[in-house]
Amino acid sequence: MKPIKFHKKDGAIPNEEWLYNQIKQQLNVLKNGWHTFVFDKPQRNVDQNSLMWMWFGCLAEDGSTPEEHYKYFCELYLKYNCLYDSEGTFKRGQTSILKTNEFAEFLNHIQADAANEDIKLPNKEDKHFEDFKQQYQRYIK
Repeated sequence: MKPIKFHKKDGAIPNEEWLYNQIKQQLNVLKNGWHTFVFDKPQRNVDQNSLMWMWFGCLAEDGSTPEEHYKYFCELYLKYNCLYDSEGTFKRGQTSILKTNEFAEFLNHIQADAANEDIKLPNKEDKHFEDFKQQYQRYIK
């Protein structure tokens, strides 16, 4: 069966009838027996990734680099997702395979750890986010 991708925005599914037709077509070709219908959330989104790199840019003001913070937090909270070379050196954290809810949880850990160090890492909804973005958007990858 081929996946059916759709986007729900503001509580509505644009072209909802098309979606129902796609589902109906796939249901009609199923063989008899038990089947499982699964809804899957998409992988992390661009906004989450951009926010993470802006936060790492902010944290790097201590003289470190954003990449060092990426490595630190990936190894701390995503150890099972990290890739290492044959000598055991960190290669990457593979945040790109996280679902949006998993990435949100990862960001929450980063934000909480920073708050423990009296560093406020803003979300998009925060009052001064645009100022923060102007200052740190150069770190977005």
